[in-house]
Amino acid sequence: MAFFLSLMKWYCLIHIVITVCFDSQTVVPDVGGSNWHPKPLQNILREFYVKEYKDPFVIPETAQPWFKSLVWSEVTLQFAYILLGLYAFSAKKNWIRIPSIIYGTHVATTMFPIYAELFFGKWGLSDAQKTNIFFIYLPYLIIPTYLVIYMWLHPTPFPSSSSAPKKKSN
Repeated sequence: MAFFLSLMKWYCLIHIVITVCFDSQTVVPDVGGSNWHPKPLQNILREFYVKEYKDPFVIPETAQPWFKSLVWSEVTLQFAYILLGLYAFSAKKNWIRIPSIIYGTHVATTMFPIYAELFFGKWGLSDAQKTNIFFIYLPYLIIPTYLVIYMWLHPTPFPSSSSAPKKKSN
C-alpha cells in the first residue's frame, strides 16, 4: 500500500501542475482578450514542448474539437478529482474508492482516441516522434488503469490500524 499511496500522491501533485500550467492553455488561452498564463509557461509549451516533441494536439489554434473536449473534462471534472484525491490519499480516506474507479476509467479510456489519432491521423509525424508522444501520454493510461484495478480489488483501500487484529497481552 505504501507504493500505491506514494504513486497516487505524486501523480496528483504532478497532474495539478500540468493541468494548471500547460494543458489548460489548450482550452483557455484567452480570457478577456489576454492570455492568463504567464509568458514563461506559454514559451515552455510552444517554444520547447511543441517544437521538441511535435505534439500536434496541444496548440490552442490548431487543437481539434474532440481533443479540446477531453482537455475541458480534464480542467473541470478530472481536476476536481485530483484535488480531492490528493487530500484523500494523504489522509487515507476510503470514500475515494468509487470516485477513483470512475476517474481512472474515464482517463484511461480518453487515451484511446488520442492514441488512435496519433498513430492513424494525418499529422506528418515520423515513427520516432509518434513513439515519443506515445510515451509522454502513457502515464495517463497506466496509472489510472492501475488505480482502477487497485480500488476494484480493495473494497477498503486504507484499512485503519484499529481494524487490525489486536495482540493479547500476557
